[in-house]
Amino acid sequence: MSGQQSVLLHQDPGYDYPGYCNQKQCSDTGACTWDAANKVCNFPGKDDCHTDKAAVYKEGEALCWGQSNRVMWLSLAYSLAKLDFKVGDHYAINFYYKGKSVSGVNVGLTAAMGWSSFCVPFSYVDALKPGYSWTNGAVSPTPAPGVDPCSGAYGPACSQQDGACCYMGPAQKKCYNGNYMPTINPNTYNNWSWYYYPFDYTSEMSSWVDRSGNKLIEVGLSTGYNSTLNGGTDLYIDDFTVSKISSSIKVNN
Repeated sequence: MSGQQSVLLHQDPGYDYPGYCNQKQCSDTGACTWDAANKVCNFPGKDDCHTDKAAVYKEGEALCWGQSNRVMWLSLAYSLAKLDFKVGDHYAINFYYKGKSVSGVNVGLTAAMGWSSFCVPFSYVDALKPGYSWTNGAVSPTPAPGVDPCSGAYGPACSQQDGACCYMGPAQKKCYNGNYMPTINPNTYNNWSWYYYPFDYTSEMSSWVDRSGNKLIEVGLSTGYNSTLNGGTDLYIDDFTVSKISSSIKVNN
């Protein structure tokens, strides 16, 4: 193993999160208009803090999800869809890591690392068709029997889970639940460290499919959106394997 042959997870230093309304931030997004006279950021779309109208922020206000400074997220994913997993059998993930991480690195086994559930609640921005809204914990007006209130942007209504739209529906019946493993803590790792995690392949995992019913399963590493004002990330990953084992006793060094 060597850093020259490994996969590098990198985050540039010097970026804030979630970011604040100011002229530079507004200019950097490319989707914001800066009102110099009133010192406000005008965004054309809605977000989690402005669910019924275009988002407007005063200078210095923290940006909400939808407009926030989302440039620091990273992910390394390996598709395992071609492997012949069997429900109830035992497997293990192994790899080595070295370098520096400014934030915790998540390790997951999911349908997709970036969006493990492939679903959104009815309350999510633009989840519902025009004319419907999420009011007091319910869709308003109440849809007629057989009418799907989901807009289609996030798929149809989940057939086996109330109050959610399934992006991979109708093959997807409910929100997928990813399997998240021990996090690699933010730190500097001068020597190669070993990561080992056994898991059982479950019926939940076997339900992860795309719209055509094709198997979805990824294993990977990711960080959430985070500030890199105090430094970036340069974490090397090497010798990544997934193997079948005889038992699934949880051990991680």
